[in-house]
Amino acid sequence: MSICAKRSVLILGAGVSAPFGVPQGARMIPNIQAGLSADRNFVDGTEGRLAYELERFVRSTFSSNSQFWRQPYFGAVLSRHWDSVNRTLDVGGINQDLRRLRNLCGLLLNQTSETIDDFIVENPSYSDVIKICIAVEIMKRTYDLQGEKISPKSLEVRTVSAKQRNWIHLLINLIRHGIRSGTVSPENKIKIISFNYDGILEYVLDRQFENTESQYDHYTNYIDIVHPHGQCGNLNVDAISSPFQLTEWASGISVVNERNVGNAEPRR
Repeated sequence: MSICAKRSVLILGAGVSAPFGVPQGARMIPNIQAGLSADRNFVDGTEGRLAYELERFVRSTFSSNSQFWRQPYFGAVLSRHWDSVNRTLDVGGINQDLRRLRNLCGLLLNQTSETIDDFIVENPSYSDVIKICIAVEIMKRTYDLQGEKISPKSLEVRTVSAKQRNWIHLLINLIRHGIRSGTVSPENKIKIISFNYDGILEYVLDRQFENTESQYDHYTNYIDIVHPHGQCGNLNVDAISSPFQLTEWASGISVVNERNVGNAEPRR
């Protein structure tokens, strides 16, 4: 059946973003575990320190972009407890998250879940933390530190060059053909379900769909894209000025079948 047919729905998984440097769901688990373990070497012994010592440590993980880039997983999670307006720190919240991050390092090691989505469903009390780690993982693969600025990489320098042919190029050509033949229109749009958190598909379509001498309207006039698991922010467009942005991106992730349990510390 053609993707242009009225009852057709194109379902996309993590392979959508793989040509542009974002790891697939199964790779997220060992990647995050390795990142957390590396960050843990920096924070070992911090839990339980006096408030002023803890504050100095927490602020060091996000006081500058270059420092945050070195400890992004812990930095993004712990930055939630810093009130930049009143310049106060929630010491209890920091210590609780330090314990959770250490536990999470061990839980992710030799994990049986096949994807990061499965891990969230099976470990709901870590949901808020692991979602921040997902946002960090995407950032690390699609951004670069340039001086004190964390900026998105161009498509040309991603892990697999966008100059090479990939499936999105094929999709664009199929849709253009459908427009020319009359099978694709604002009244009969291509319907896509994407289980990706990032917006790389939209990013590429926005830049390449109209990259032709022929005149086409914006891709949103011909394509409807739904993200059942939610979507992070403009990961491919906006520079990162604060780790708080990672928390905002993480809030857009909503895994199907996930239990809503809040941020309670896991039972032992």
